[in-house]
Amino acid sequence: MRNVIWWFFYSIAAIWAQKFVPGIDFLLPGLIIALQEQRSVQTFWLVIFFSLIQEGCGTMSFGPAVAQYLITIVLFQAGRWLFEAHNISFVLLLSATLGLVHYGIIRIMAMLQDIPLLLQPLIHESIIQALVIPVCWLLVRLIRARFVTDESPA
Repeated sequence: MRNVIWWFFYSIAAIWAQKFVPGIDFLLPGLIIALQEQRSVQTFWLVIFFSLIQEGCGTMSFGPAVAQYLITIVLFQAGRWLFEAHNISFVLLLSATLGLVHYGIIRIMAMLQDIPLLLQPLIHESIIQALVIPVCWLLVRLIRARFVTDESPA
């Protein structure tokens, strides 16, 4: 039960952070942590929950958050074959890649939906996304270790 409560409060904190830094997905570091924990059911429900939150809050039609999370899962699984998944170097490489993915997804979705897009702010947003992921990942990982003990997979 502590695990469910943890994810609930993490989601609230991430949504609150997104209010202050618009365009940045603070739920993404949580997804990376869930992937590192290798709890399939937990990760599945978090992807559903996070996608619904992001798609409900976003201004684009359905798709960008789902694409971001699915690409994150694919990149994580591919990278796990080459690197230790809990290593900061892996998270730095993954976050840099996810910054590029953010740029690509938003650019493609804006083009498909005929939404005018300024490239310079999108580039800044993508860089900030890449910088935020490892910092949040480290912070959340340290806090989570104190509040959620090893339980059976959820």
